[in-house]
Amino acid sequence: MRKMFWRVVGSLGTVEAERTVQNGQHGYKTTYQPAKGETQEVFGPFAGVYEELRVFAKDVAKCVFQGLSGEEADKRSSVLEAMRDVAVIEAMINSSDNKGTPKVVEIALT
Repeated sequence: MRKMFWRVVGSLGTVEAERTVQNGQHGYKTTYQPAKGETQEVFGPFAGVYEELRVFAKDVAKCVFQGLSGEEADKRSSVLEAMRDVAVIEAMINSSDNKGTPKVVEIALT
């Protein structure tokens, strides 16, 4: 298993996600360290990619077989969501290229 670790620092606190194994299950341990208050930790087993691909395939089928438009797709499959994903991935790559230098990611809410 590859070691993966992300840290996102924001004005309200820090979120860290680490790829790990817990009770024999592969997943991510997520730690939230608020600026004030107690640290919270959650483990989530791998599962998201399957669900995301299932929704995407369903949206494509709707457009191809039912003649629906892309605007009627699940919000998670929208162009805006894809752009948000790309912005975060680009910041992670740029940070890695610069020895972990923090990067600001500005994401439109609408």
